[in-house]
Amino acid sequence: MELLNLSVPYIALFIVYVLLTGLAWLTLKLLKRKMIKRNRKSVLLWLTSAVVFVVGLTFLDANYSYFARVVFFFGAYLVLSAVIYGLFKLIEKLVSARRDTGDLLSNFQQLAKRTKAKRWALTAWLTGAVMVLFASTAVAINSYLMEKSFFYTSDMASNFLSTQAPNVSSNNLIVNEYGTFSSNLHADAKKNLDGYLVDWQDYDWNFGTISRGGYPYQYASAPYHDNARYTQGTNQKIASFFATDVNYHSENYAGLQLTHEAKTLSALPNHLAEVAVTFDKPYSYAEIQKMMPSNLMLNWYWIGWSDPKNEKAVMSGDYFGLESDYDTDNPSGKLSADSYSSFVANVKAAQKFRSTTINSFSPENDALKQVESYPTLETAKFSGLIVSGRTENLAKLDSEKWVFATNVGITTEVVPYQTPVK
Repeated sequence: MELLNLSVPYIALFIVYVLLTGLAWLTLKLLKRKMIKRNRKSVLLWLTSAVVFVVGLTFLDANYSYFARVVFFFGAYLVLSAVIYGLFKLIEKLVSARRDTGDLLSNFQQLAKRTKAKRWALTAWLTGAVMVLFASTAVAINSYLMEKSFFYTSDMASNFLSTQAPNVSSNNLIVNEYGTFSSNLHADAKKNLDGYLVDWQDYDWNFGTISRGGYPYQYASAPYHDNARYTQGTNQKIASFFATDVNYHSENYAGLQLTHEAKTLSALPNHLAEVAVTFDKPYSYAEIQKMMPSNLMLNWYWIGWSDPKNEKAVMSGDYFGLESDYDTDNPSGKLSADSYSSFVANVKAAQKFRSTTINSFSPENDALKQVESYPTLETAKFSGLIVSGRTENLAKLDSEKWVFATNVGITTEVVPYQTPVK
């Protein structure tokens, strides 16, 4: 039954099939090539259909087996050819000239009928051809716009995942909802907790003929309660960063209050967790490598905000940063000059994909200021990290002098058959 679920390319192929076979017959009738016999007309008609059939096979969806495609379209070819040829023969019979030996008035009446029938047949066919041509053009334009929108959304999604997804990895971008005028691009997401891959809220971007994907709607307005932010679909806790110079008791501030949650993890033994660590000041990459404990995995580097006093930046909950380079299957905790240069390029490219403004604060513009100030890894300054590891090791972070705030994200239990990396 899946073969009967025709998508736009198949419908367009059928429309072209009908149009070409019909035009072949109409050309023969209009040119009145009397030297071409009826059997040759039939051969030409069927040959045209066969050519369209072969061309159609070339552009079929490769998800189906070749045998299934051949059977399906050969059956459609036979049915449509039979219907079209039958209609042509019926029209030809209605408009065919029959010599009559009757009187002049009878011959005139028959001629008038034949002429009227031909006009009606020609008018009907031309009207149908124009409608089919218009529909084919509309389908072609829609397919072109959908394809263009898909590639734009795919590039935008890749850009987002590489710059604004703290400690989130995704190895696929698939269209999981097909539609004629709108579809959905989907990415499965996971977080790495010291070598354990834990399911995370998936990402979805809607796109269509006249619309393109924007900010993933699951994260557009993350709900928060009990001084924590959560994902909309899976209700998982989001690890959050803070600004060092914000007055968190100001009347104008309506975001999360400052937290030191890492120390609470001592009450959760035999678990792994991720923690967003906000530094007391921006540090260079070299400084971070020296001061971070070796028993923690450094998953994601946060570039911070250009103004540490900006309350609106903290309330936005948008973070730009980059994942550490991978060593085999896990983050190594290190960055290379090339990976940072790629991140800078992605931040600059984000301007054409998104222009988010939250309470007059634009995360994209702010991130652009940061990378323009720190164009290379040697000059870069980072305001925080997403780290992961055993809870007993993470609990010690709040005692470090370079820690301004800690905020716990998701956790998972250690199982006996899988050893954490750190």
